[in-house]
Amino acid sequence: MSDVDVVAGANSIPIIVSDEDVLGGCPRINGTRIRVSDVVVKYRSGDSPEELTEKFEGLDLSDVYAALSFYHSNKELVDEEIENRRQRFKEAKE
Repeated sequence: MSDVDVVAGANSIPIIVSDEDVLGGCPRINGTRIRVSDVVVKYRSGDSPEELTEKFEGLDLSDVYAALSFYHSNKELVDEEIENRRQRFKEAKE
């Protein structure tokens, strides 16, 4: 498992991980298939961190804040991933 500027919890277990074999290496919340970018997109659309824990089953507030912290430390990387996904979606619709 390859970690990208890992955000670790109090017990030093990485919360944000990246593995080429899972979701193409997109940074995600450890133990899930929820990408940091998924959390960021919903947060940008107006959902509060508390609402995100309800929308993403299995996440707690520390997971959401870890994803947002990772985003703010790696904004260019995550923004690029979001834009690439938007572009692929747009091309698939055409």
